[in-house]
Amino acid sequence: MRTVGQILPALFLLECTKGLNAKPSDGSKSNLETIVGLANEEGYHCVCIAMESLDFGLPSRRERYYVVGLRVSDVPFDQYDEGYVDPAWEGEFMAVLESLKGVEG
Repeated sequence: MRTVGQILPALFLLECTKGLNAKPSDGSKSNLETIVGLANEEGYHCVCIAMESLDFGLPSRRERYYVVGLRVSDVPFDQYDEGYVDPAWEGEFMAVLESLKGVEG
């Protein structure tokens, strides 16, 4: 996230194992929540989805997390805040990502 914060691209893509969203036993934030929080501080709204690598013709059965961050603001915000309203385009964007599941490459 340090590089994203320095370069401030229009969007970024992060890929990791499903352990990214594992909750620590001490009740603190998951790594995914931490990454989304850091991205929010730089003005990025994040869309997160878990996808199976087999769905893309890869020879490995692994669930992977994909985080797409889109820069929507010049000021920090918290998309986990109760009052935060998701961007209008998020539903359509998630539908596109969901449609990729089961499509072999």
